[in-house]
Amino acid sequence: MGKASKTESNNAVRQMTAVLSALAVLFFYIVVLGASSIASAAILSATHPEASADEIKEMATSCAAVTGIVGNVAALALLTAAILIMKRKIAPTLSMKRFSPLLVPVCIVIGASFNLFSECALSLIPFSKSAIDSYKEIYSYLGQGSLVPEVISIVFVTPVVEEIFFRGCAYRLMRRRCGVVLSVILSSLLFGAAHGNLLSLVYATALGVVLALSFEATGSVFVPILIHSAFNAASYLADALMGGGNANVIVIALVTAALCAAGAAAFYIISKKYKNNSQSHDGTGTE
Repeated sequence: MGKASKTESNNAVRQMTAVLSALAVLFFYIVVLGASSIASAAILSATHPEASADEIKEMATSCAAVTGIVGNVAALALLTAAILIMKRKIAPTLSMKRFSPLLVPVCIVIGASFNLFSECALSLIPFSKSAIDSYKEIYSYLGQGSLVPEVISIVFVTPVVEEIFFRGCAYRLMRRRCGVVLSVILSSLLFGAAHGNLLSLVYATALGVVLALSFEATGSVFVPILIHSAFNAASYLADALMGGGNANVIVIALVTAALCAAGAAAFYIISKKYKNNSQSHDGTGTE
């Protein structure tokens, strides 16, 4: 009995260590992004000493996309340096051994349709005015600056870096000790919380579940990157498609929900078949 109790205690310690390690990685990422925003505001203040606080804030908003690119690239560079210094293996996260090219269009459909479904669903939920105002404040930089850096940041850079941190690092750290279910839940909640307000918490947590499961199914961070990129890109379509009142929104929600389900089914079939074929070629499959 004492031996079993000691084993359970050791397992609990290992699980807690894994969760704390994941939190440390994500905290590091958020700190680097925050530091880049502070540095941007400081540079603007130094180069425009005559500007008021409101004007500095407006300028910071207009160049938020560029600041985001710089912050994400800096965070990724520092993470890569840390991994190399600690002599950890990067290959497992970047592996494409179980990645089928057929998954590319499927991931795009899943990401885009899940975004539109989420937008429709959230528009039908009666959130408080403060929650809506907070959401608008966080994303007020959209459309304020040049479209090119904004698209590069939102559709390409952010999905790559966030997936490396949240799925490639945090999820993998927890997965080793906490199992699939708990790791999916915890990493998804952390992903939602990192987005800063109630509305984002709801949809980002749900998206985090999709991304974590896709990573679990394939073992490659490129899969959640594709889904995440498609999700973010579809944001530019949401406003144009959702006009016309609740009836139109409900129709779009039903159509996109069907597309999500079809995409998930196709993803499962393709990834399972490709995994079996890979095992067979490697000599690890059954006769």
